Amino acid sequence: MEERFILDKKGKRIKVGDVLKIYHFKGTRRKHYMYKQVIENLRSDRLGSYFAVAHFYNPNQSKQFYYLEKDSKQHEEIEIIERDDN
Repeated sequence: MEERFILDKKGKRIKVGDVLKIYHFKGTRRKHYMYKQVIENLRSDRLGSYFAVAHFYNPNQSKQFYYLEKDSKQHEEIEIIERDDN
């Protein structure tokens, strides 16, 4: 089976530990963004391959996260702003 991935707007592969800046909406004066951290790499029969992503300011709250499907595409609304390369 082919490995699935997600690319940010600069073409970098997103991985566990990355801090993401995600476009949320455009207000009357400026664009608004969400800041999220990739906390886990998951797979299920129903959902396929995906990342669990938590709010950056409080990533330890276990039930407050959402999923990013690994769809092997580049996403213009997502930018990696910090990466732990250890």
